[in-house]
Amino acid sequence: MALKFLLPLRSNRFTQKYNPNTSFSILYNYQQYPDNYIRTVFNTSFGYNWRGSDIISHLVKPLDVNFIQLPYISKNFESTLNHYPYLKNSYQSHMVVSSSYTFVRDMRLLNRNNSFFIRTNFESAGFLLDAACRLSGQSKQLEQPFSMFGNHFSQFIKGDIDLRYYRTLYGNNQMVARIFTGVGLPYGNAKTTVINDEGVPKTVTAMPFEKKYFAGGANSIRGWRLRSLGPGSYKDTISISSYPNNTGDIKLEANLEYRFNLVWKIEGALFMDAGNVWDTHQDDDRPGANFSLDRFYRELALSGGLGFRFDFKYVILRTDLGMKLHDPAGEGRWSFTPRPDGSRRIKWDDFCLSIAIGYPFF
Repeated sequence: MALKFLLPLRSNRFTQKYNPNTSFSILYNYQQYPDNYIRTVFNTSFGYNWRGSDIISHLVKPLDVNFIQLPYISKNFESTLNHYPYLKNSYQSHMVVSSSYTFVRDMRLLNRNNSFFIRTNFESAGFLLDAACRLSGQSKQLEQPFSMFGNHFSQFIKGDIDLRYYRTLYGNNQMVARIFTGVGLPYGNAKTTVINDEGVPKTVTAMPFEKKYFAGGANSIRGWRLRSLGPGSYKDTISISSYPNNTGDIKLEANLEYRFNLVWKIEGALFMDAGNVWDTHQDDDRPGANFSLDRFYRELALSGGLGFRFDFKYVILRTDLGMKLHDPAGEGRWSFTPRPDGSRRIKWDDFCLSIAIGYPFF
């Protein structure tokens, strides 16, 4: 919801020149996984957005609050989580109070054949809550994090950049290239502790689940399902849910797509996607999941494929068929490399069909 610019002090000159607005939102999400857990997410935020010029815009969010609760979790599911800190971090009650700034420069608004788009974002969470807890005299016990209103809160800093290049060829055909990179660094209060079978506590520092990066799906590496890629070369053998849940603190991704006209309202696309996600901290339970300069380039997943777009002016329906070309998990196999017995490696699991609305990166 957008409102007129609301500030204690207002400048008529600034308002007339940049046409600022105040945005305010309230969201509630209810998730139920039968026989395992119930998860609720409440989010509220407000911010200010304005245009610095015809091609530049700014968005400042002084306050963005996520309040995550698990009113029910089964004993069997909780028992499994207690063996794996990175999983428990995704299924526990917590809160995230953050502030962010986003800068966008979109040269496509100048209607040029060749143009750049850049979006940068920086976000910080937990600093003020941590200071409030320390000033109030709250003390940590047994490495447990601070709590506010009965919930642990996260601390992290996060920044990412999204760079795209659009080049119009003959007719309305277009080549689009995109590079995305992002890093989230958890610290301080961002801790999760579990007790192993021998009664020894293990503590890890991790980003909150909803703020982590993920790869795969209709708008990412299209040879993989949503959240099914990575992190790194780690091969997930712990199946506690029928839905993929792979995330990371670091993300690198590159996409190249050639869009061309076919017939009537149908457009075609050929694409290549590469990238992965990684964790910033090493975890003995997940070998290969952390980012390392000496091997990350070997852990970049690669997929390619063909897509169709149905342009009905008011809405664009899209379908993409992606195929895994290089899977970094396990031994990091290439799809066209034959097995030792001479048989082909390609199988149905190497293909992923995505159906979505809009272009993957417009």
